[in-house]
Amino acid sequence: MIKLSVLNRTILRLFALFLLMYTVCFMIGLGSDIFGYNFGSWTNISLFLLESSMFFCILMNINKKISGFIILWTLWILFNDIFISSGLLYIDLRETMLWPLCFTFAYYVCYNNNKSFEFLKNLMVIIMLISSLLFYIISMGRNALVITNISGLLVGVNYIYFPLLTLPWILLVKKEKIKNLLLLLLLFLSILSAKRSVVIIVVVVSVFYLLKSFKFNSRVKLLSSVLLLSILFCGIYFIIKKQNSHLEYIEHRFENIGESGGSGRTKIWSEVMYMISSSSFAEQIVGHGHNSVIKNRKGHKSAHNDFLEVLYDFGLIGFIMYIIFIVFLIKLYLKLKKRKSILSFSFFSSLVIFFVMSMVSALIIYPTFFIFLVLFWGASYAKYNSIVE
Repeated sequence: MIKLSVLNRTILRLFALFLLMYTVCFMIGLGSDIFGYNFGSWTNISLFLLESSMFFCILMNINKKISGFIILWTLWILFNDIFISSGLLYIDLRETMLWPLCFTFAYYVCYNNNKSFEFLKNLMVIIMLISSLLFYIISMGRNALVITNISGLLVGVNYIYFPLLTLPWILLVKKEKIKNLLLLLLLFLSILSAKRSVVIIVVVVSVFYLLKSFKFNSRVKLLSSVLLLSILFCGIYFIIKKQNSHLEYIEHRFENIGESGGSGRTKIWSEVMYMISSSSFAEQIVGHGHNSVIKNRKGHKSAHNDFLEVLYDFGLIGFIMYIIFIVFLIKLYLKLKKRKSILSFSFFSSLVIFFVMSMVSALIIYPTFFIFLVLFWGASYAKYNSIVE
């Protein structure tokens, strides 16, 4: 009989293959106008194989303990998809089940298994490099960084989130020179993307990383960190500006945050809050179903805020579970920090990404780059429990 550890190792390698396929096919699909290909069917096939491999692994490890929250969330989402959502059931299940599957899968394969954790870390480094290259090719192919929307304005490109959400894994790279080069690459790409939220995330994490790294007294630490980061930021900024006249748009986006209401986000939030308040009592409790903000809102755009998205889609019950999950993540970070774990700073960076993007963008409704973050949380939870238990 095949040992469970051997099965887990085999599934992990298949998972890596399918995740690479999914990431590459999805990003090439986003840049189909540049590459001349649209791997829509291959994206769906690789996603099916990815979820199937994780589901099989979870069945093989079903006797192991897992967070009760994940079980409750999964049961609620299943109920919501089957009885509440108006979309196609197989699409709703495919999209809503992906991140709980990723969390549980990462937990099971990494529990008492440091080799699996290291394997996932190396996989994320590879994904970061591949997605960075694809992001750069698409950006340059679309006339240096930006795409044009229907009103003739320039908007930032969202596929920067693929390399960005590998950041917690990148911070675990042991060789300092390689890690610093990868972080510098992310800083370069963040400016290139013209996404304000991305620049804010990378700059905030970089400042704290430098504060943590320098072994001076606190005042010198702070001044040195800010000075070094400013030099790096300005250097990259002017290199890009010399190459690309559209960089003026990045300046415009930061200068007009207040006037534009965050690219219309304040207007979107007001509309979604009205949609919630005008819903029936039953709808406020159980929600409207997965992705319902996009389906029901004029203009068919998401809420650009995960708190509002979850409240409208999954109701007050789902919203309470979502808050419990956030509390769980914060508690896990504090436990890691108390133990002075090597994971603590990476976990801090994951929370910075999560909170910034949850407030001004969307994570939970998109079964794409969010899984890189969720895999990190599941693997970190496993590593912590392996030590404690």
